[in-house]
Amino acid sequence: MTAATQGPATAASRALRVWTLGQAGLRPSMREALGVEEERLTDALTDQTRAGQEKGWFRPDLDPAAIAVFIQAHTLGKSVDDVAPRHVDQAAWELLMNTVIATVFMGDPAPVAIANG
Repeated sequence: MTAATQGPATAASRALRVWTLGQAGLRPSMREALGVEEERLTDALTDQTRAGQEKGWFRPDLDPAAIAVFIQAHTLGKSVDDVAPRHVDQAAWELLMNTVIATVFMGDPAPVAIANG
């Protein structure tokens, strides 16, 4: 999931989402309309997270909605690197994000390296 949502090929999509969220923060009618869609996305991710908790994939003591918002936030966070003239190594970024997810949400202390290609 990290590679699919945070690679160079999806930088334009992240930029558009950041811009849209920024605009919604300034325009109440846009915030209301976008809020409905954000809630729909968060609810879908919450349901998936809850299902993962039921299967033992995620820690049961963490709120599934909070995990859902974190997943969206960490994807948007890659936008910071997208605009930098010198980018963080993509493999290093993916290892960090996968390690955070594995250790915090799954309770697995081992880093999760994903082979590219």
